[in-house]
Amino acid sequence: AGFVELALGIEFIDDDAFREFHKRSTKSGIERAIANIRAHGLRVRGLFIFGAQSNRPGVGKAVARFAMDNGIQGILLQSMYFIPGTPAFEQYKDELLHTDWEKCVGNVVHRPRNISARQLQREIIECSKTYYSWRRLLSALVHERGIDRVLFLGEFFWQMSERARMRRELPALPDD
Repeated sequence: AGFVELALGIEFIDDDAFREFHKRSTKSGIERAIANIRAHGLRVRGLFIFGAQSNRPGVGKAVARFAMDNGIQGILLQSMYFIPGTPAFEQYKDELLHTDWEKCVGNVVHRPRNISARQLQREIIECSKTYYSWRRLLSALVHERGIDRVLFLGEFFWQMSERARMRRELPALPDD
């Protein structure tokens, strides 16, 4: 059997966030889909988006726990950003911190309702740190095989550099 993997744009783990962006997905539906994909021998990687109005302190650990509990092989983390000309941009343009599109590389670029922009950035960092922990790295090196071991090792160090970059942005983000 070869290396077969499916990348899923999971986006959220909160049903309120799915509703906010008019998505038909639900947390339980995503969990069933992941279980089904894994039952067929495929690996799952997940993209998660932070910054829905329903996000609160603790969302970072919740996303990391969701990914670990559901056997997701690797994660990509992104803060919500809004593309000019889209309905989402029109709806959230008053919450934008700036329009410097070069900063749309994971950094928080808007003010969510229930968490400060700075705290949301910290939550993304915490999610990465929890999922790509030293303990999980050691476990991957001992228990994973072949490409899975190599991927986790590479992602571990890439995520470490991403966290450092995101920490450098923290002072520029409002904490109110």
